[in-house]
Amino acid sequence: MNCLILGDGNFSFSLALAQLLKNPASHAYDLFKFSSKPKNIQLICTSFDSHSELLDKYGDAEEILEKLSHFTNVQIMHEINAWELSNHFNGKKFDVIIWNHPHLGTEDFRLHQFLMAHFFHSAASVLEPESIVQISLVQGQEVRWNVHTQAARSQLNIKSIELFNELQWPGYVVKRNKHGGSFKNVHTRRHVRTTMKSCVHTFGFGESTIPIENVHSLLESIFGSSFDSTFDQKPVIDPKGDLTPAKVTKGRKKKEYPADLICVHCKKELTSPRAYHQHVHMVHELQQFGENWVPNRPKTVKCAVSGCDKSFADDEALKQHLINKHTQIDISELPESPDAKYSTTKNDSDYDYVPCEVCGQSCIKQPWGKELHLESLKPALGLRMKCPLCAGVFIEQRALYQHFKFCKAKHASK
Repeated sequence: MNCLILGDGNFSFSLALAQLLKNPASHAYDLFKFSSKPKNIQLICTSFDSHSELLDKYGDAEEILEKLSHFTNVQIMHEINAWELSNHFNGKKFDVIIWNHPHLGTEDFRLHQFLMAHFFHSAASVLEPESIVQISLVQGQEVRWNVHTQAARSQLNIKSIELFNELQWPGYVVKRNKHGGSFKNVHTRRHVRTTMKSCVHTFGFGESTIPIENVHSLLESIFGSSFDSTFDQKPVIDPKGDLTPAKVTKGRKKKEYPADLICVHCKKELTSPRAYHQHVHMVHELQQFGENWVPNRPKTVKCAVSGCDKSFADDEALKQHLINKHTQIDISELPESPDAKYSTTKNDSDYDYVPCEVCGQSCIKQPWGKELHLESLKPALGLRMKCPLCAGVFIEQRALYQHFKFCKAKHASK
């Protein structure tokens, strides 16, 4: 029996499954949903990252991979894309496909709907007739991503929905694909105001065993109340402005900020912890605007760009504005960006659009139109675009553009 595990981050789920399968009485065998216990289970464990990216991102990956190398029934593969499986496996078929907590690294429900449609289409092409696809999702994602409808596009229908108990898989931790940090940490749970329970949704060919009208009530019975009281509270603001430790990833230097977000140096009120730290670093530590900078100064320096009515307190602030808002980028200078790869002399309005036959998204009716559409369905980390001036690496085109504006101005001033 061939079991394919997709996008396993640091491979901690793969290791937990491989270790549990050594015990014939283990609950891990229940994962496969077959009437009889499968024998000779081969695990094909994969990551979207390359091997080097994996080691850079996850500090424990090397040790986990070393442990997995001792299992004769485990095969490790890297750079495997979940929506082009037939290209990776060249006719090989699978009895079980597992993808735990997929995410593109950006909060865009429409992109995830398209991703799910392409994933199920890809999975259906490499499945044996009597086989299953299992995908674990954090509560709410199955609704926002319209998962059951996307699966049905490829004749994969829901067979079961069960609570995903991570404690049953020793050592498994849901990891973020951008930086390798924990996905279900306390800070994130407080932000989304839930305990972030997950469910395993099992799909297969043939008739659904759960009527679609019953799915919502089943999920309610699994998750219970929509909000957990532990995380259904906003942070208490200390009127004295006492410093509150910021939640940081283990191993990073702990930063602090006032609960009321008023700068302890100049009394400027900021809008978020991130803005607070950026303000302190740029204004007070680097003194980028001079040692005599004070907030709320008169804005007497006007922007001379036609149509812009902004004014600033000094020339340095104006300079930052001009670079940030009025600097134009020639995309040919950034050959690794998606815009450059698919650039053309025409405007988008000059093209016809056709729906993608898999997910329905509009694609430019050009030979490269489908490729551009599929590029957006890769995890953000998959881009890894470099600044040509300083070799800085970026995973979002927007961040690369923003950086390049300032980097170019810095090099021009030398």
